[in-house]
Amino acid sequence: MGQGSLTTMPMIVADELDADFDKVRVDQAPANPKLYANPQTGNQSYGGSRGVRDHMQMLRKAGAAAREMLMQAAASEWNVPVGELETEPGVVIHKSTGRRLPYGQLVDKAAQLPVPQNPKLKTPDQFRYIGKIIQRRDTPIKVNGVAIYGVDVQVPGMLIASIERCPVFGGSPKTFDAAAAKRIPGVKHIVQVTNGIAVVADSFWTAQGGRKALKATWNEGSLATLTSAQIRQGYEQAAKQPGQQARKEGEAEKALAAGGNVIEAIYEVPFLEHACMEPMNATAHVRSDSCEIWAPTQNPGGSQQAGARITGLPVEKVIVNTTFLGGGFGRRGEQDFIIDAVETSKAVGAPVKVMWTREDDIQHGFYRPATYNVFKASLVGQQGLRDPRGLLALRRQLAERFHRRELRGRAGRCGPAGSFRVSPGAPRQVTASPGRPGTRRQQGQMGHASASGPCTRHRGLLLLRQLCGACRRSVGRARRQGARAQDRGRHRRGHCRKP
Repeated sequence: MGQGSLTTMPMIVADELDADFDKVRVDQAPANPKLYANPQTGNQSYGGSRGVRDHMQMLRKAGAAAREMLMQAAASEWNVPVGELETEPGVVIHKSTGRRLPYGQLVDKAAQLPVPQNPKLKTPDQFRYIGKIIQRRDTPIKVNGVAIYGVDVQVPGMLIASIERCPVFGGSPKTFDAAAAKRIPGVKHIVQVTNGIAVVADSFWTAQGGRKALKATWNEGSLATLTSAQIRQGYEQAAKQPGQQARKEGEAEKALAAGGNVIEAIYEVPFLEHACMEPMNATAHVRSDSCEIWAPTQNPGGSQQAGARITGLPVEKVIVNTTFLGGGFGRRGEQDFIIDAVETSKAVGAPVKVMWTREDDIQHGFYRPATYNVFKASLVGQQGLRDPRGLLALRRQLAERFHRRELRGRAGRCGPAGSFRVSPGAPRQVTASPGRPGTRRQQGQMGHASASGPCTRHRGLLLLRQLCGACRRSVGRARRQGARAQDRGRHRRGHCRKP
């Protein structure tokens, strides 16, 4: 996915194992949650950069256990205590005599030994690879074109499909006339699937031509008239309700009620498309006794379950081949593009690659949810605006739609996959205690504001993420964002000139 997991995760094992990292080969695990599930979530699905942080201890213990087993095998071979042995990359060494045995000569005997459940782990000063600069293993094959992404998959006899979808989320085909599309040379099949009408052809461009020739009408459903303004109004009303308390430290409400220098501001975040570089795609081949899927998925376990559900086959008869991903960001954890491929292949009786266009990706994605945030802060005197240590109390009221299938939409027609509602439980509150350190503004898309609106003095710094360590002001690109002359001088080259 671009996170470097093909390098970092084997680095962890190789470090504790004392293996030669240059000789380590990494294979992509097949879909099998019983063997390869995330130890923290129990699912073979990944998002939120969870690879290293969820597997760190498990991988360290695996490497350390294998190392202990190899040392025990060497101790048995030499008839010496294990305590007299040490390892270097790929070999076990008897310290007093200097005898050496490569791991390869010990592996068969080591495999017969019981696996240690609590092996001794290295201390940080003993790390060979962890925390060190290591060249990524996947960079060369991505540069030279050897890496296989979802769009690169080729299967003998494969057809290409493009799917026409209802412009309103949750809508479905009412009628469609395929006569003109079928007259286009190369168009093989036109079938209705869950997410729309699939045009199956011998090439992508032929499928696109057939799709454009379709004449379809749609059941747009109740969401056809839902607007962004209505959604915002629902969030605004929800934010006025008590909601669920997500976090509370100290007595922030009392500090805010005491008056003084209190500032209140509202920040709104729009729906955001993931916009992966590689548009959604998947290839499937459904047979009578098996189903094979090739996809750039973050959720191979979920893809396997989807394939089994659609085909009616046992889960173990569904094979998922995970390719490289041209961007994921959580979007590829969804199953809509997997369902497209499996249903289409099942309908036409041949292997099919379903390819989305860039327009499909933007219009029919799983958008990151819009939010409506009400912040109220109490500051110590007038210095609170300039010094984060002046923050006495902070209260945040958040309204967003909590639903796994996030609210999605496009310009003019914005709506969720299911029914839209903002329940009394939707808003959340976060309060910080008086006297605790904090930051006076949210970085990223939110910025900071005065009581009358966005702060005009720092209006050019709202989208910057880097903070000056001395004065906590954004630095770096400030001079290109309309900051005042004294700000440009103070933060020139990223160094604050504050005494």
